[in-house]
Amino acid sequence: KKDELGLPILSLDQMTQSYLFDEFWDKREGVCANLTFLYLALAERLDLPIRAVVMADHVFPRYYGRDGTFNIEATAEGKILPDDYYKKLFYKDREGGAQFRILSKREFFAMYVVGLAIQYWDKDKTKQFSEYLQHSMDALPDMGIVRAWYAEAYFMQGKYKKAIEQYKKVLATTSFNTGYYYRLGEAYLKN
Repeated sequence: KKDELGLPILSLDQMTQSYLFDEFWDKREGVCANLTFLYLALAERLDLPIRAVVMADHVFPRYYGRDGTFNIEATAEGKILPDDYYKKLFYKDREGGAQFRILSKREFFAMYVVGLAIQYWDKDKTKQFSEYLQHSMDALPDMGIVRAWYAEAYFMQGKYKKAIEQYKKVLATTSFNTGYYYRLGEAYLKN
């Protein structure tokens, strides 16, 4: 399945299989986080002004140079895409504008750790999942996607009251997301 620009839309299973470097390197396919990680590592080595930008559940590198600022879509072989592409496809806040967040190295790494935590979620290793997420929550307490996975960790552990509390915080800071409302409803039913 592909989006309007022909970029692949991956299932959660495909994303988690492509998340670790050895997996994506061997298969020659990755997801936004590990491909952005690669761009950032190269940019640092080459002293290029590139930072990670996150929108909801997508991250991409952005170049900040003398000749302007542009977005590099790492999942599309480095295609340069306008802000409007991301605004339309990935996220709209309650006022209708896009929410771009430029990440520090520490924040990007914390977000990347969420992806590593998901590796444990797929394997039903709740303790490891929760430990990885705790590190990300410490660094990014106000990022909705991190908090949503944190809520999921509580849900998986049967701590529905804490899951409800976290999902409410997510929904107070992010746009309408039926998945979050659905999971919140499930937590209420199980509580």
